[in-house]
Amino acid sequence: MFPWGVPGEEHKIIVAPVFKDTSGPTQADIRGERGKYRVQFLLARPGYPITKEREHRFIDEVVGTSHIRIVKAEAERKQNDPASIVLQVLGKNYRIAGLADKDGFLGKLVCELEADSSEAAETEAYGSLAPFLSAWSMNVDIPIHVETIQVTNLTTQVNSLRVVTPHFEMNFGAGTQPFFLDEFCQYASIYREGLNSNKWLLSISLLLQNHREFDCEAGTGSPSKEIGRQRSSERIRDHPHGNGRHFGAS
Repeated sequence: MFPWGVPGEEHKIIVAPVFKDTSGPTQADIRGERGKYRVQFLLARPGYPITKEREHRFIDEVVGTSHIRIVKAEAERKQNDPASIVLQVLGKNYRIAGLADKDGFLGKLVCELEADSSEAAETEAYGSLAPFLSAWSMNVDIPIHVETIQVTNLTTQVNSLRVVTPHFEMNFGAGTQPFFLDEFCQYASIYREGLNSNKWLLSISLLLQNHREFDCEAGTGSPSKEIGRQRSSERIRDHPHGNGRHFGAS
């Protein structure tokens, strides 16, 4: 299977039922209209994905894992022991259920809520959940990684799933390799760091920084010995997810 979309970037797989004697789902069905939605957040330990690189599957029957133990392991659990947790979001009329894996670690979070569209349901649910994840992560000093998000329109049964486009598989480059000068290694390091990042904002910032430094080198006609020691950071001002924070290698 060949990669689709931009390699390394997130996109969505959408599956919609097609009923007999119909022309299939409309754009409104795909987008979703006002109604009830189920949003599921699958957790995984960073560096240990639940699914394989080219394996995409919906997560209704899947429970991931994390570094946070919320209940006893199944083998130790007794009848009166809790099997899950429930988060009550202040000011909201829905709750978020936290499901545990067989070892008792938090593996998935699920909520059902009213929303205007599939995208609105995901945004609303994540906005309510994110403060909990951040507080837990800081409190116990561990990462909490959301591997994927599935949104189900409970009226139409249209499902969307976040997946990452796999990278192309390439043959090893033959012929003369570039000279490993200090300046080249600095550019190559930034470029590789940008490609390896699964955070598109950081990736773009690193690649732009690499491009700007390369242009500066080409314009002066002489190598700069200060590149790598004095890398300026990029300030992301306009994008709502940037929040005015600095990004850049140090």
